[in-house]
Amino acid sequence: MGRDVNAESTVRNLLLVPTSEGWHMRIGCWSGSPDDLAEMIAKDEGWPEAKGNEITRRRPYLEAALALCRVHMADHPSVISDLAERWGK
Repeated sequence: MGRDVNAESTVRNLLLVPTSEGWHMRIGCWSGSPDDLAEMIAKDEGWPEAKGNEITRRRPYLEAALALCRVHMADHPSVISDLAERWGK
């Protein structure tokens, strides 16, 4: 994919993990829920290790990564409820 979020480029790794409580993402040095990522993408400040023009440059990569994850989550709608049931949560 590209380079790490906290490096001079954008994304080296993308991890999407289903848990019994919901989906968890890790992109570079950032981690949280897909909704958390969407909130960060919408802001022009508060990004880990990025400011100003670097946020503007990274935003399309993170939007694309989030879109890919949303397609995957939509394609697997019962994963979270199945895990919650399996783990008794």
